[in-house]
Amino acid sequence: EDMDVLSKSFVVLRNSFKFVETYVTEKGKNSGLGIEDKWLLSKLNSLVENSVKNSSNYHGEKSAKEILDFILNDFSRWYIKLIRDRVWPGYEGKDKYAAFYVLLEATKILSRLLAPFCPFLSEELHQNIVKKFEKSEESVHMENFPSPKNKIINKKLEEEMKIVKNIFESAQTARQSARIKLRWPLHEIVVVSKSKSVQSAVKNLNAVLLRICNVKLVRFSNKEPKGEFSESSSGFGKLYLDKTLDEFLLNEAMLRELVRLVQDMRKKNGFKVEDNIILTLSSD
Repeated sequence: EDMDVLSKSFVVLRNSFKFVETYVTEKGKNSGLGIEDKWLLSKLNSLVENSVKNSSNYHGEKSAKEILDFILNDFSRWYIKLIRDRVWPGYEGKDKYAAFYVLLEATKILSRLLAPFCPFLSEELHQNIVKKFEKSEESVHMENFPSPKNKIINKKLEEEMKIVKNIFESAQTARQSARIKLRWPLHEIVVVSKSKSVQSAVKNLNAVLLRICNVKLVRFSNKEPKGEFSESSSGFGKLYLDKTLDEFLLNEAMLRELVRLVQDMRKKNGFKVEDNIILTLSSD
């Protein structure tokens, strides 16, 4: 059973780095970083700090567990989900290059942290991704073990992102109760809590919440809102999801369903990301 879980984890791990290999086309820039970029770099350097500490104390198994947890939960299931649109070939925003920089920085550091545990996989990352974009040693095993950049570590931001993840999970529960898919946009989420840190997280990471929860507005309140809401309780308080769908939201939902259908067809037909297609639609 343990091997089965580990094997599934490695599929996610490989897919995460395959994402970097597929979408990152240049080195990127360490400027114009978004809040999610700063968060990932902070978490990455906290991970390096812990790995150095664990290695010094001969706690290799603790290190391996933390590295895997970071790749699965922070890097793959959260950061990549947040920046997916920013690295799309057709996207031309300047924040594309900040995302490139963070994805490569994470791959470089993780290939070195993984080297003692997964010698072949880390070498593959080094040869196929890292060496393509910067001057590196011939092998990952000739590189120095990373050192943490303490200036980049921001514990307050890390804590606030933890709250945001919690809000997202509650929003998912509220959607399931209302039987509304995540792909369908909704008007608003109201977070009701007595906690100042929750209020701060909603304010500082509002852009992240809007994107990940797929709503037009996320606001903090001291009291329960009035209207058609789906409700969910959590450690931070209560979440209210506006479940009313007007014509504008329904049109946007239909468009998202169409995009998903096209993506599935591209995949089935073996198209590459950069391949152009001719699309014909017929409908009433």
